[in-house]
Amino acid sequence: MRTHLAFLAIGLVTYLAAFISGIAVCCSRASKWALLSTVFTYTTAFCVSLAMASFHGVEYLERNKIKDTIGNIIFRKEWPRDLIDATSRSYGYSYALGWVSMILSCITGTFYAFAAWYLKGERYDEKLTYDTKSRASDFAYTNYPMVSTIPEVVYNPYEETRPVYAYSAKGGPPTMLIDSSIRGRPMLIDGSSRGQPMMIDRSARDMWQWNPN
Repeated sequence: MRTHLAFLAIGLVTYLAAFISGIAVCCSRASKWALLSTVFTYTTAFCVSLAMASFHGVEYLERNKIKDTIGNIIFRKEWPRDLIDATSRSYGYSYALGWVSMILSCITGTFYAFAAWYLKGERYDEKLTYDTKSRASDFAYTNYPMVSTIPEVVYNPYEETRPVYAYSAKGGPPTMLIDSSIRGRPMLIDGSSRGQPMMIDRSARDMWQWNPN
């Protein structure tokens, strides 16, 4: 009977652990806690079933196998016939509660397993939806401004009479001369052509006008 009580005590502890991990499932919605609760509840059901099996095993041995007499204790195998006929036996409510608790533990563990499966699938769907690091961009690169090979116009933030030159990336003489005397609307002088320089009013940054000569 000590084995019976030991298994019941272990089942009570594991069921308490399953209750605590179940609270964690409600708070965090994590599948790992649901899996842990599943393990604890099935362990509880297993311990309760072992306790009930040990109870039935001990009862069977005392009624049918043991013939020895220990002090004043006489087992049923050595009882006189009149004592056997006059004795009635029945199981109490605790016996029924033991099997009911085992069944309820199995049902609870099954529900926890379904919850873990659902939460794991939900997390997987969220990862596919919000994962932006492991996949390419949703937008084509042509939607973004392309890098121009033409040198940018250099704006001089200071009021100076000295012109500012923009040199070509390939070397050589400056291809553009910016008159910074007029703030806000710089004038672009095209010096790349061999003819006369052409004054260009650059009103937009992405519009360039070149001298065809």
